Amino acid sequence: MPTRKLPEKSEITVIGGGIIGVTIAHELAKRGEEVTVIEKRFIGSGSTFRCGTGIRQQFNDEANVQVMKRSVELWKKYSEEYGFPFEQTGYLFLLYDDEEVETFKRNIAIQNRFGVP
Repeated sequence: MPTRKLPEKSEITVIGGGIIGVTIAHELAKRGEEVTVIEKRFIGSGSTFRCGTGIRQQFNDEANVQVMKRSVELWKKYSEEYGFPFEQTGYLFLLYDDEEVETFKRNIAIQNRFGVP
């Protein structure tokens, strides 16, 4: 994998070339900022590479639901902007007992409050 010599100085340096680091660098670059991304191996080689490509919004707390809802919106935007496929297909949870069912119902209420189906 080709690498480049690091610049002697950088106004903005992003440590980590996973999905979060690259997205931050991309958004800053679109605003005209000069950004250096430093990654141990190669872009996307860390935990992003091992994540299984799953993106879900079904969490049990408001903060995670909101962050992931915004994430899905960005994936849709980037899909259109850069021409790669993005398809939401759903998510499956297996519940074992009545307690899990009740917890799941509470989680659904949180998700629905933020427009997550």
